[in-house]
Amino acid sequence: MREKHTELLDAGYEPGKISSGFEVLGATWTAFYCPLGDGLEIEINHRTPSPLLDRAM
Repeated sequence: MREKHTELLDAGYEPGKISSGFEVLGATWTAFYCPLGDGLEIEINHRTPSPLLDRAM
């Protein structure tokens, strides 16, 4: 997650703060938003491994 945040910074974007995350079904989810210009922004999400969620996939 931090690597993607750094990549966007290095590319000249201004990504927002990485969320502290929340835990669901054994996985921790984090995200941050990055404005792209003209009112557009992307959301970058990351999930840690979860035995329960990964088994279902």
